[in-house]
Amino acid sequence: QISFSLFPPPPAFLSSPLLAPFFPPHSLLPFFLPFPSVIFSSLAANKSLLGGGGGVDGCIHEAAGPLLKLECSTLRGCETGEAKITCGYLLPAKCVIHAVGPVARGKPEPSDEEELKNCYKNSLILAVENKLRSVAFPCIATGIYGYPSEDAADVALGTIRMFLEENTDKFDRIVICPFMKKDEDLYLQRFPQYFPLDTDDDSDVYVSELL
Repeated sequence: QISFSLFPPPPAFLSSPLLAPFFPPHSLLPFFLPFPSVIFSSLAANKSLLGGGGGVDGCIHEAAGPLLKLECSTLRGCETGEAKITCGYLLPAKCVIHAVGPVARGKPEPSDEEELKNCYKNSLILAVENKLRSVAFPCIATGIYGYPSEDAADVALGTIRMFLEENTDKFDRIVICPFMKKDEDLYLQRFPQYFPLDTDDDSDVYVSELL
């Protein structure tokens, strides 16, 4: 039995221009990291892994502090679809798994889908290799990389489901952390197709709770 959770995005009012000076992006990280033991898997803004960009990647680097960028500089980059792991430093998480998503503005090509699958699969492999039993994923590649949210959600949930079928005893919790309300609604719609809240078959992979 694996707990598979959807953690809601930050309240929309926090992104108001009037409140922006008081709530910089990195201050919203607690909304992405609801449990201190969760391992955050991030979308790297570029293959260099040096961070400092926008979106989730920029938030993670700013919140983790300068030592994260320093460690990333020793990794010799990361190719699209691959994943690498670092310490979490000042983040409320033990590690950060960095995955570089495909740039797919418009309808994704089969190669884009394969690379996105590999982002999730390789992140989960790294988590298992490092004996990390909790992992939190953002919606990889759906921001400035332009991967359609609907297609990305099916890739993410399908890949995670397939991996867990073969590794049912490796994780205690999987968390999806959407940044936007539309992604939260999309995952709520897609969840039952991949992870039923109860099951009549012999599968060990199902949702025990949905936050």
